[in-house]
Amino acid sequence: MNGLIESLKNQFGISFQNIDLLKQAFTHGTYLHDVMHDEGTDYQRLEFLGDSVMQLMVADFLYKSFPEWDEGQLTEARISMVQSKSFSHFARMAHFQDFILLNETTKKQKFNERDNLLEDIFEAFIAALYIDQGEDEVRHFLDQTIYKAFKEGYFNQFINYKTKLQELVQQAGKVDIQYVVTERNEEDQTKPTFTVELMINGFKQASATAPSIKKAETKAAEIAYQELSKQ
Repeated sequence: MNGLIESLKNQFGISFQNIDLLKQAFTHGTYLHDVMHDEGTDYQRLEFLGDSVMQLMVADFLYKSFPEWDEGQLTEARISMVQSKSFSHFARMAHFQDFILLNETTKKQKFNERDNLLEDIFEAFIAALYIDQGEDEVRHFLDQTIYKAFKEGYFNQFINYKTKLQELVQQAGKVDIQYVVTERNEEDQTKPTFTVELMINGFKQASATAPSIKKAETKAAEIAYQELSKQ
C-alpha cells in the first residue's frame, strides 16, 4: 500500500485517513481468499457504492456547469461520462493497475491489465474516497481527471454525432447529407491530415480536419450538430 499512498499524494494531493478502506478498494477476491484467508472484504461492496457516487457527482457537475442545457443534453453527457469503459482509461492514468492486490495465479494472468477489473477498481476507489473524506475530495479528484477530460473533449468519441445529426435534420423530412474529402495531406505518413466538408442538400454546413477521414467526418458532424441544435 505504501506505493499507492505515495502515488495518490504525488499525483492528486490525496492523503487517506483510513488505509484499510483504501486497501479494500484494491483487494481482488483471489487475494482475499488466498492471502488474507477471507479475513476482510474485497472491492465489490465499494464498487456498488462508487457507481452511485459517480452518477450523482457527474450529474451535479453538468447541472452546475451548463445552466443553458436542457434535460436531454444533460442526460446524454452524463451517459457518455459514466459509462464504465471510460473508467479503465482514468484508472490507468492514475496507475491503479500497479497496485491491485491479486493472488499469484491472477498476477501471472495479468488480471490487473484487464479493462473490466480496472473499471471496477476505479468505482471502488471513488467510494473509498467518498467515505474517507467526503464529496469535496471526490470532486477535487474528478476535477483533475474526468471533469478535465470532459472539458478537453475526451468523451466526444463516445457520442455518434453522425447519427445524431441525421436524426436532427430529418425531423422535417428526408434530406441529403454528404461528406466530401476536399484536402489530403499524406506526405508525412506519421501525421497525415484530411479535410472533410459536410454538405446538407448541396450546401456546405461544416468543415473539419483530422488525422483520418473517419475522424474528420465525425468532427464535421459534431460541429454541424452543435450549430443546428441551437437554432
